[in-house]
Formats: sequence, C-alpha cells, structure tokens
Amino acid sequence: MFSFLTDDKNDLYLDVVDPVGDATANSKLVSAEGIEALRQIIVNRVRLQRGEYAYNLERGIDYLGLLLTDTPLIRIWENQVFDLLDEIEDIKAIEYWNYRLNGNNFEFRLSVDSDYGIVEIKG
Repeated sequence: MFSFLTDDKNDLYLDVVDPVGDATANSKLVSAEGIEALRQIIVNRVRLQRGEYAYNLERGIDYLGLLLTDTPLIRIWENQVFDLLDEIEDIKAIEYWNYRLNGNNFEFRLSVDSDYGIVEIKG
C-alpha cells in the first residue's frame, strides 16, 4: 500500500526545503507505505464529502445531508463510513468505533485491524 501524506490541513507537503529558501530545489512530495499509508487512506476517505471527487460525484460521505442538519442521521453516516472502510482490502476488521458531539464539533475514534497491524485514528 502506498499513499502521499498530507499535513493537518489535509494539504500535500514537501519533505526538504533548500537552506537558501528555494522550496523547489530539493523538495519531494512525502509518501508512505504500509501502516502509515493505510492510516492516510482511511483519513482521506472518511473526510471525502460526497460530490467532491471529480471523477465520481457519488463517492464520499453525505455530510451535508446526514450530519450538518437540524436532525443528524448519525446511524446512516456511520453506515457510510463502514461501507468505505469495507472497500479497503487491507482492513481485516473494525476493532473499535466511537463518536461524540463536542459543542459544534463531531468527533470520532476508530481502530482497525489490518494486514499491517492495528491502526488508530481520531477525527
């Protein structure tokens, strides 16, 4: 498994900056393999809103219709997350899943057993 890594703002970033300050001189996109790549892929898939993926507008999670409403449909959102996780072939099982509403922020914790070991994610 391979993935390009992103920072906390979900932007791709470069690994090395030239001491003179020329970011294009020696910099490369940061990538990962194995468990770190799997972690990145899971985070990106769970964050993908339906309609954002240019080649398939039905791909992703319907955050606007399910969570960002007066009456959130949390179980349907949860099922969409689980369906996305089922598509990742290196995941064997979901070990732990929990979510909560913290003020206006919806938070979740996830732990999956994979071919690379246990992957834990907070989102």
